[in-house]
Amino acid sequence: MKERWKAAIKDKKFRIHAIASITLAIILFNTFPRFFEWVEARHGYVLNDIVLNAFTPMDVSTATFAFLYSGIIFALVFLIPHPKHFLLAFEIYLLMLTMRIVTIYIVPLNPPSTMLPLEDPIGTAIAYGGKFVTKDLFFSGHTGTLCALFFGMKNNWGKVVVLICVTIVGSCVLLQHVHYTIDVLAAPLICFILYRIVMIRWKKDIL
Repeated sequence: MKERWKAAIKDKKFRIHAIASITLAIILFNTFPRFFEWVEARHGYVLNDIVLNAFTPMDVSTATFAFLYSGIIFALVFLIPHPKHFLLAFEIYLLMLTMRIVTIYIVPLNPPSTMLPLEDPIGTAIAYGGKFVTKDLFFSGHTGTLCALFFGMKNNWGKVVVLICVTIVGSCVLLQHVHYTIDVLAAPLICFILYRIVMIRWKKDIL
């Protein structure tokens, strides 16, 4: 693994991608607290979601975080030995976060009236400045994070495990009425589009 990372760091293109990604990450994580504070204070709209209307919400917070963070750790274990795939996943993840800022800004939503609060202590501390946010809706960041890792991984059985985590986490946030159905369905689609965009630059080096 050390030799792969040493070889990758010697690659000028890899270094440029890495520096650009780290710079974007710093900008994003310094922007998030103010942005989401503004989002939480603004007026949003409540959607009539026929899927959520079909069942009573249930608190599945434990399952949500168990599969979310297990999926993240599992994916990272597979990605770290492969520097280019690790950076690929990181770039998709950062673009996913950037796109969330854009879509949340464009689509002002209030959470479903039946929502059961889902407090993510790690996400709240890192992205939201320690404040509880409920209006970061379109699209689902929890689902999007796992999707970004999924698309960054090499084609192997590990992707199947992460895909299972994506499905469970997406289902859980719907069961708890934390997100609208469109929020969850849009996440993998947007991440796939971002993956294809990133691969235009990476194709010769990754495949």
